[in-house]
Amino acid sequence: MKTVSAVLCLISSVAFSQTISKVYLDKGAFFIHNDSVSPFSVGTQLAIATDSKGAHPRGTAIVMEVTGGLARLTLDEEATQAHARYVLLPAPAPRPSPPPSGPVVKASPQPPPAPASTTPALPGTLEDGTRVHFSNSSATPWTGCDLRYDDGRHYWVGTVDAHNEDGVMAFKFSRPPAPPSPPYESVLITCDEGETRFMFANPGSPGTLSGYVEDAGGGRVIVHNSSEQAWHRCNIVKPDRSHFVLEKLTAGDRESIRSGVFMAGPPLRPTTALSLRCVEGELTAAASR
Repeated sequence: MKTVSAVLCLISSVAFSQTISKVYLDKGAFFIHNDSVSPFSVGTQLAIATDSKGAHPRGTAIVMEVTGGLARLTLDEEATQAHARYVLLPAPAPRPSPPPSGPVVKASPQPPPAPASTTPALPGTLEDGTRVHFSNSSATPWTGCDLRYDDGRHYWVGTVDAHNEDGVMAFKFSRPPAPPSPPYESVLITCDEGETRFMFANPGSPGTLSGYVEDAGGGRVIVHNSSEQAWHRCNIVKPDRSHFVLEKLTAGDRESIRSGVFMAGPPLRPTTALSLRCVEGELTAAASR
């Protein structure tokens, strides 16, 4: 990321148990101060408001790049149209209270926490991988068994015999129906020189980048740079969050980008756990992907 003016600073106040950080525009890009105590990471989504007290949130800002004490943002369409410039930061975690200075009083014993689940654990093993492996080490068969990831994928196993082991390839899992795709009527382009949401139906889409985008059909888009300066390190994002990074687009030039080179965006539901649920109980394991 190009060097940003040293005049950027953090202006914050407390509202609704949140800190307000002012967004700064530098050379067409949006930035906020990156707190060293609670630093941002790329992909963090933050609410953004039109007022310095955060009483009127309008849209979302996403952290695109972090360099030293600065985080570069991209604003969604609602925030861009509302000219929102105040990011609502999550309140920092409270610091632990210092230990008492007086004599230590032994606390009364507390009851143990309630179990997270009343489902009995099955005597056996479950391992994730390219081939999901499971085994029944008991003398009783398991019935009505279903393998399931927490992202919705599952595979119906049925019965697992006593003292038996088996497995299934991960690609055989059924996937849940995909959510409906967002309307494909625009692309958001963020470059070092600024960003603009280009509407296919409006060649004069407002923003800091001067140009327009054509929908060439089949997912292909044609990006036109109508300005007198080149665009650098442009992230071109479709409504389904798939994106393509264009290193440079010369002033007055255009680039045709086919659908197949767009990379999928981050999943809405990451996979973290795998379970084998049967009538007799359940086995759980961490997902490896």
